[in-house]
Amino acid sequence: MSSQSSQPGSDPSYAKLKTTDVPWYLEDITMHSTPQFRKLLENYSGIDSKDIPKHVSTIVRKPHSRTHAPTTTYPYLNLCLHPKSDTKHNRSPKPQQRSKLWALRTYPCIGVGTFQIPWISTGFFYPSLLSTLLSQPSRTLLDIGCFIGQDLRHLVFHDGVRPSQLRGLDLVPEFWDVGYELFRDRDRDFGQVVKTSGGDVLDLRSMKEGAALEGVEGGVVDFIYVSQVLHQFDVERGVVAAKNIVGLTRGPGSRIVGAQVGAVVGRESKGYGAVAGPQPWVHDEESWKRMWERVGREMGIELEVETRMKAWREYGVDPSVTSYMGDDTQILEFDVKRLT
Repeated sequence: MSSQSSQPGSDPSYAKLKTTDVPWYLEDITMHSTPQFRKLLENYSGIDSKDIPKHVSTIVRKPHSRTHAPTTTYPYLNLCLHPKSDTKHNRSPKPQQRSKLWALRTYPCIGVGTFQIPWISTGFFYPSLLSTLLSQPSRTLLDIGCFIGQDLRHLVFHDGVRPSQLRGLDLVPEFWDVGYELFRDRDRDFGQVVKTSGGDVLDLRSMKEGAALEGVEGGVVDFIYVSQVLHQFDVERGVVAAKNIVGLTRGPGSRIVGAQVGAVVGRESKGYGAVAGPQPWVHDEESWKRMWERVGREMGIELEVETRMKAWREYGVDPSVTSYMGDDTQILEFDVKRLT
């Protein structure tokens, strides 16, 4: 759920807008508070059910000092973003709210609260992935773009995966500290055992040198979970990132799974405004498979790619919340298997 590095296009400009006047920011994010997320906070973190909305709001919506952002024009929306009120979008002229997460990056998953959805367990690939992790405790999984670690905690608390099997990697390691505060487990087994570090998916060396892979045999893992990351790149950068991800897999039998924004027909991204470098590419199922076929061909390995396209509602997201990206967007799930 995060982007990567300071290279043009790898850390998109929309993630650093320093304003809430964007179409991917909702004042109230309880609509995406799922039963699984609330159960995690109540039974794992020890937060009373009636206090959960306030607790999440404190972490995600805690006021910070007002920061004025430069005016940013969004040609696809005819929307000018600035620190003033926006009556068109029913925003009152009040000081901008800053959250611990929003202050780090203005990602849509933070703005609309979809980080509360158990993305990993919703994927078609999850039952077989979970079965292997539970039956073979020596197998390891790396979450690239791990954000606050919500999916890793889901694996441990909901489904019984051993913390020692899990690793996390994110461009913004500060997210992990906010996760400790949200889930109140810095000093518990999860916080002590699961290793995480910063790393740029466009830079294989930065990923390999991070603490996330310390103690992992050969510095490679069996499974990689990467969601809400690769849709931030154009095709060429996507190929670079995909090759780097494959470079962290152990070998035949390894899998790369995840979910991201897709489209019925592949096209350039729209809705986020101008970004440095080429516009990100929103893949359809066929263009996604072609990208991985190219990756395998150029790396001299054989990959098998399986995909599913799902409607937003299947993830519990109202399509009106994501309409700024285009009415044709859906969720593209994928399972990439190394055959050689």
